[in-house]
Amino acid sequence: MTHELTRISKKAGTLDVLVSLYTEGELGMSGLYRMIHLDRGTISSAVVLLKSLNLVTLRKGELFPYAQTVALTALGRRLIRRPVFEWPSILFENEVGGTRP
Repeated sequence: MTHELTRISKKAGTLDVLVSLYTEGELGMSGLYRMIHLDRGTISSAVVLLKSLNLVTLRKGELFPYAQTVALTALGRRLIRRPVFEWPSILFENEVGGTRP
């Protein structure tokens, strides 16, 4: 629970990705790159971390399989809507509830 929060807060770009997806909705990776203005590696690794925590989903493009679309999961939306001081309890509930991938 606290470990996940530390990973989110210390990994560059994770909060930017969460906020961008919350405000804009589902985005392609190229859309995230344009919005956040960090290098592609930073954003990609932030998305991988958020996916491992079940906060975002990645979906491959239908026409172009290398294109990926990123969206918040229900847990990701729940997290970003709450004050940061509540995040540890939300992440803990998710872990204990058995909804972790």
